[in-house]
Amino acid sequence: MRALSRIVERNGDELRVLLSPFGLSVFHDTVNVNGARTYAVWDYLENQETLVLFTTVGDRTAFLLVQRHTGEEYRVPSEPVMAPDDRRFATADFCARECDNEVAVWRIDRDHVRKEAAWTPPAAWSDVSVMWRGPDAIALEYSLPGETRPRTLERRLDDASWQKVRPK
Repeated sequence: MRALSRIVERNGDELRVLLSPFGLSVFHDTVNVNGARTYAVWDYLENQETLVLFTTVGDRTAFLLVQRHTGEEYRVPSEPVMAPDDRRFATADFCARECDNEVAVWRIDRDHVRKEAAWTPPAAWSDVSVMWRGPDAIALEYSLPGETRPRTLERRLDDASWQKVRPK
């Protein structure tokens, strides 16, 4: 957090994010009978002026993107993996229950974040990671039930099997 001390500070249970050009977003860690809610700095996407927070709510984890220019907050299910052109990122949301079990590609700039496309594999996957293979393709490493060795699959973003997401 020292490298980001000009935009974020922790004071006990409070995480403060300085917005640009002015303003403040405050996140409070809490503990109650249902579990804890916590916020921690994960990354800073400088080109988009977006802070990435790692969040927990009970035993569930997610990531929260806080755009410093607008103050908008966007919850994404897993760590955003930035494309080489810094205009998109990908997430992989796979688990046994309460997940979308999909790979998603998101568009990001300093004012907005929106899901562009999603793809769901034909079989159950686990331990999924995403890597970009240039600006228009991703590689997915994943495991199938009962197998000990991970597999790799490359997906081009112009492949017709991607489900396009309409802007809201």
